[in-house]
Amino acid sequence: MLHECDRLYDITLDDRDTKIGTMNDAVRYGYYDFGGLSTKLLVIGDPAQRLIGAATYEWSKDVRAEHEAISLKMESADTAAGEGVTNSVIHFFATGQGAHGSVAHKHAKGDGKQSCITGRGDACFALRTRK
Repeated sequence: MLHECDRLYDITLDDRDTKIGTMNDAVRYGYYDFGGLSTKLLVIGDPAQRLIGAATYEWSKDVRAEHEAISLKMESADTAAGEGVTNSVIHFFATGQGAHGSVAHKHAKGDGKQSCITGRGDACFALRTRK
């Protein structure tokens, strides 16, 4: 069963992939539509088509980078929230056992953080390979 943060991560990645896919479609259709029209111009047709291809490619790189940055920011916030919840559980348990601030408490927090990182990596791999 996926943790809530892993579901949010999957939603974030799906949203990013959908936006990038839509942008890729716009680039392709724009290139074929406008590039096809430009080839009908006698002398400048071929250079115009190449210019359109280069411009749409450069635009697509910028849009892709923007969507990647947005999803990375969202993922970072989700990861921090997941680690915060894990630390709260460890803190609550350590306090209840009279071990707050002990070496065991510090190790448990470190292990909890590492488990969150590993678990999210495993979930990401599983979610990305399902397509």
